[in-house]
Amino acid sequence: MLNQGKVVFNRKLNNTIYYLRIKVPISFKAQPGQFINIKVSDDYVPLLRRPFSIFNHERGFIDILYKVVGNGTKKLSNKKREDILDFIGPVGNSYVDFFYEDEFKEKNIYLVAGGTGFASIHFFARWLLRKKIKFKLFYGAKNKKEIFQRFCKNFDVLIATDDGSCGKKGLITSFINGDKDTIIFCCGPQTMLKTIQSIKAYKKIASFESYMGCANGVCLSCVIKINKGKEFDYARVCKEGTVFDLDDVIII
Repeated sequence: MLNQGKVVFNRKLNNTIYYLRIKVPISFKAQPGQFINIKVSDDYVPLLRRPFSIFNHERGFIDILYKVVGNGTKKLSNKKREDILDFIGPVGNSYVDFFYEDEFKEKNIYLVAGGTGFASIHFFARWLLRKKIKFKLFYGAKNKKEIFQRFCKNFDVLIATDDGSCGKKGLITSFINGDKDTIIFCCGPQTMLKTIQSIKAYKKIASFESYMGCANGVCLSCVIKINKGKEFDYARVCKEGTVFDLDDVIII
C-alpha cells in the first residue's frame, strides 16, 4: 500500500545511526517484523526505494532506526522536520504470526538481535511487554557505538560486543543456551542466523534482512532458499517473509 508521512524528527544518534519518526494517518497499522519501503529521493538517484524495519509503531506515527551505508541512506539522513516521505507499507508478515500464546506459555522466550536487526526485534519486544509476556533479550553488535542501551531500559537484556567495549566480549550467540523449552525469535546478519540454527530450541523464528528493491515480489532481489526435504524452493523475503521458521531456511 502506497502511503505518505511527514517527518517529525530525524535525529543523529552517532556518526552513522539515525532515528527517524514519521507521522502517519491514525488508520495506519503495523505489526512487529514488518517493514516500509521509503522513496528517499525526488530524483532517480537512487532509482529504487530503500527498505527499513519498523523500530516502533504507536497510533499516528512510526519510528525507523537506520544506518547510513550508501547514497540512499545518506539522502534519507538529510530529511528535515515537515518533509514529506512517500513509502510503501507496512509490508511483510510478522513475528506475531508465529506466536502461539497457549503453546508457548510454559516456554522460555529469547529475542536475539544482531546489529541493525535490533530495530525489528525492539518492536517485537515492546509488543511482548505490553502483553505482559516475559522474555530475555540478547543484543549484540560490533562495538559500543552500535549498541543503544537507552532503548532497552525496560527489558531483561544481555549485551555483547565483538571488542568487549560494551557488555560481554564475544559474539552474542556464544551466550545463548537453548533447550527444548526455548523459543528463539531473531534478526541480524545471516552468519548469526546460521549459528542460531545449530542451537537447540523448541522453535526458532527469524526475520531476514535482505535488499528488497520493489517490496512487491517482482524484482526477485530478496529471494532465499527454503528446504523442501530432498529438494529446495525459493521464497521472496518481501512477500513470503520477512519472518520465517529458521529451520526451513537454507543459509549457505
